[in-house]
Amino acid sequence: MISGVSASAAGYRSTDSPSSIANSVLRLTISEGETAKAIPYAASTLTCDPDGGGHPHATKACDRLREVHGDFTELRGNPGTVCTTQWDPVTVTADGIWQDRFVHWQHTYSNTCQLASTDPIFAF
Repeated sequence: MISGVSASAAGYRSTDSPSSIANSVLRLTISEGETAKAIPYAASTLTCDPDGGGHPHATKACDRLREVHGDFTELRGNPGTVCTTQWDPVTVTADGIWQDRFVHWQHTYSNTCQLASTDPIFAF
């Protein structure tokens, strides 16, 4: 029991071996507008090492995050992608643990085309 929370309540089962518990667990959300205070219209849990969770592209998303060492600010757009300057903001968040470091990241993109620069991390 850790801090009054049983292992099963914390999401661990007695059958989990240390190697089966993800080294990185992130809760990802996408909200319309300029703040994350809006109710997200999409959310997913991404686990890495081992890759999984509810994310439909877990391995690709984990590989992309490994490329930037879990630094969301290093995610760059895809060369050759042309986006309009339309202001239709979407705000994304990533909260959790990446390779034993706490993560709290939020960013507002001007539109969903700009958000695509994070593919496949927020592609759910």
